[in-house]
Amino acid sequence: MKKQTFFKTLLFFLLGIVFTAHPAFGQFNTMTGSVSYQNIPQSDFEGTGAWQFVGSANTINYPNAPSGNKVLFLRGQGTAYQSIVVSQAGCFRFDIQAAQASTAGNNSFSIYIKGQEVVEVTPNSTAFNTVHSVAFTLDPGIYVLELKGLLSTPYAVLLDDIQLARLPCWSDASNWSLDSVPGPTDTAFVAMDKLVVLNDSAHCHSIRVMGKFLAANNVDLKLDANMFMVMQQNGLLEWGQAHTPYENKGVFTLHGNIGLAQAGMQTAALMVMDKAKLQLHGKPRDSWTQLGAHANQGTNQITLKEPMDWKVGDLIVIASTDF
Repeated sequence: MKKQTFFKTLLFFLLGIVFTAHPAFGQFNTMTGSVSYQNIPQSDFEGTGAWQFVGSANTINYPNAPSGNKVLFLRGQGTAYQSIVVSQAGCFRFDIQAAQASTAGNNSFSIYIKGQEVVEVTPNSTAFNTVHSVAFTLDPGIYVLELKGLLSTPYAVLLDDIQLARLPCWSDASNWSLDSVPGPTDTAFVAMDKLVVLNDSAHCHSIRVMGKFLAANNVDLKLDANMFMVMQQNGLLEWGQAHTPYENKGVFTLHGNIGLAQAGMQTAALMVMDKAKLQLHGKPRDSWTQLGAHANQGTNQITLKEPMDWKVGDLIVIASTDF
């Protein structure tokens, strides 16, 4: 491809107008899957939380309900739960409208599925806003959905319009324009109005995201690529959230390419630009400490100054104290 043609192609790509193959980028494989929703019925909830009519005597100051005329009222550490049926395996998240009941004080809430916390949020105002949980996978079955207030407080959170969103899985070939999962010679492309959930190990040439790229929070993952680009205001790479971090084993490897580097092109690069967002949250770990006793060369046991949360398989580096 001539230099002039290449830069025209690159410009069109950045504008979201056309997509074409180029040896430096591989073959474009575009996410085409869509999101569908399963509404969670208000009437099926049990627990100490209660659905209350907005506008009644004890709710006169509540914000209007986003959907219908009732909201779920979770005061203090109140709970609400119900069983939900998943008919087909897939990738999911919960979408929910949440608000504080009063400006006098705040409460927080969590959502659990299969006993695993998938979101923990403190709504920031008395206006309802959409909250998204982390992405996760489910097999067919019946699961308990539980909502919990978190603080010992007289204040309440209001919840409404609770939906289980079925999201496009990376591993489903039918979600991609080439009817195949992106491979080592492909550039996976997620447009501004699309999202994808990485639910299995993947190896592709490069990944370009203008929409949402989410990692399934309950799956071990391995991702290999030459380049990962997240761009424009709607662009998001999310691998865990601040209060619901990714606690499985995840390996994200960027590979260098001498040929591309010599041609003046980006390689082994993670780029986040044009107001896009990067959220990488793993479980907080104690990363270092001091020895509690001298470690002899060749030993297979060490004594630490304090207990650590290290696990089998962790790599430990011992630095000399001599200079």
